[in-house]
Amino acid sequence: MRADRVAERPGTASFVLMVVAFLAVASAFALSIVTGYISIRRQGIYFSMITLALSTAAISSTSGPVHPW
Repeated sequence: MRADRVAERPGTASFVLMVVAFLAVASAFALSIVTGYISIRRQGIYFSMITLALSTAAISSTSGPVHPW
């Protein structure tokens, strides 16, 4: 089905939005399980450093290049 035909069907945009929202929640849940499993086994300053490193890696992998040249 062509993209211009999808916009004409009633309810299609809300269905796509629900699917995208579900995938976003599912991926956030999976990432939090992995991050939690890695960092919860550490204690003290190591817990903080692992958590900070994983969050920095996640932010830098999802953002674009700082200098696009």
